[in-house]
Amino acid sequence: MGISDYFSGLGYFLTHLTVTPQPTSITELIRLLSRYAEWSRVSASVLNVNTPTVVQVLRDVTSYRFSLAASVSPGKGEGQEDVREERIKVLENVWSPPLIYPTPVQRAHAESGISPTESSAELFGTPWGHCGETIAFASLYKTIHMGHSIGTLALAVKPMTSFIPGTATVPVQTIETLWHLNDVVEVLRVAGAMRPMCLNCLYLMNSAGGNAEDYAVTFCAPPRRSADNCRATSESKCSGVER
Repeated sequence: MGISDYFSGLGYFLTHLTVTPQPTSITELIRLLSRYAEWSRVSASVLNVNTPTVVQVLRDVTSYRFSLAASVSPGKGEGQEDVREERIKVLENVWSPPLIYPTPVQRAHAESGISPTESSAELFGTPWGHCGETIAFASLYKTIHMGHSIGTLALAVKPMTSFIPGTATVPVQTIETLWHLNDVVEVLRVAGAMRPMCLNCLYLMNSAGGNAEDYAVTFCAPPRRSADNCRATSESKCSGVER
């Protein structure tokens, strides 16, 4: 599978750097995803581009395989459309169901009365190829299609790499010192860093017959609170623009 851009390559590097003969726990994966967010921030500063909005992990619960990926870096810099096109090619090489246009996110925006005010696709809905799942889903397509249990989590890079308001805590630094899942999740909650799957990602998963547990929904609230409420209080992880 081709590597479309630097941040995809960084995710590929971290994924394969972490391969061990032992299963990787969800806590270890979140710590790795947190590290990916920090490395993306530092890399973006060096490369003089904007940091990807979101980093994401897709996990095969059965075989313990996983894949790290990031959304396309928005705004500053060039080549976003080229990166999206390359990602779409990667996806279409393995994805038999056709991609639909406009995308599910763009359709939802249009139906809600949101109209494009800028030519940039990332300001009006999320185009195919923008989300990190384009890479992660393609790398685990056979696994998804076989019906294996899948888990996914996306984290927004900005709140992960910034001070939590009113505290001296930076999530990416604090998570490195934590080993219990409950403690890690609490940091993610307080930081507001978790992002649920967007409509495009749900479409890809459903069209492949997959069944994914979205950890952002699982972790974000007590059991009494519905997934819809969780989604309503957290921006889509696939948004191309930081709010």
